[in-house]
Amino acid sequence: MCDRLKKLRVRVGTQDLKIGAIALANGALLLSANLSDFRRIPGLRVENWLE
Repeated sequence: MCDRLKKLRVRVGTQDLKIGAIALANGALLLSANLSDFRRIPGLRVENWLE
């Protein structure tokens, strides 16, 4: 999954890309305060519960 995202040239850090790929592969909702980066990953569901 991470390789596919790299081919799409998603502009996020390597570690965030790996975290996003894991969440996508598992169909999980990602909870993070870093919405600006994670929202760049297509198909990733992300929420900030701190707001």
